[in-house]
Amino acid sequence: MPSPRRAASSRTKTADLVRNVAAVERVDSRVDYGRVASVYDLLSWIYTGGQIARLKQSQTARFAPGARVLYAGVGTGEELLSALAAGAHPTALDASPAMLERAEGRLGARAREVRLCCDDVFAHAAPEPYDVVVANFFLNVFSESELPRAARRLTELVRPGGSLLVGDFAPPVASRLERALQRAYYWPPLALFRLLTKNPWHPLYDYRPEFARLGLELVGHERVRIFGIGPGWLSTLSFAKGSDGER
Repeated sequence: MPSPRRAASSRTKTADLVRNVAAVERVDSRVDYGRVASVYDLLSWIYTGGQIARLKQSQTARFAPGARVLYAGVGTGEELLSALAAGAHPTALDASPAMLERAEGRLGARAREVRLCCDDVFAHAAPEPYDVVVANFFLNVFSESELPRAARRLTELVRPGGSLLVGDFAPPVASRLERALQRAYYWPPLALFRLLTKNPWHPLYDYRPEFARLGLELVGHERVRIFGIGPGWLSTLSFAKGSDGER
């Protein structure tokens, strides 16, 4: 039976999760990932053979001990325990209370070590910019017209000299045949999430030009193979922000 202190801590954490829900709903009432929170991890495992989880967990090798890390659109938080193991101090941000509740449950007793924020990325009040901002399959929820604003906001949240990691479907490849196959792989989940969550319909994004315009330098591009043996159509793009923070 939980102690009164632990029960009170749990109630406080739950209150923190839901306190900004009304504000989130005012910011964007269209996309609703709460509908798929219970099956999100299963769907991603089926479609990639568990490689999305591998991509997320491999990113923690880039964290310095004590790094302040923001996960924008953290979802169910399957990477948070790996971040804690790397010595990072994570902030888990998501607009879906259902997603954050699953993340909290996955963390168990270590939930107290993670700042869980139910908020919109544009409304997120950071005490100071983060050492690392991670956006895994997050920019994919924005339409083409909204993408520049979202990219700029993520850049603002990175401290001068810090890093931005973008895990997502890999940018379109050069080969015309492989690019056609790559897009054919990309469309089914986009259509499914369009149906289930009202995710916007848009082409396969290449985030590199977007962040180059914002003054970030691409310093790494790690591809992950579908099912561990297929084409490298998932990837993490690593960007560095100049120490002066200017373009």
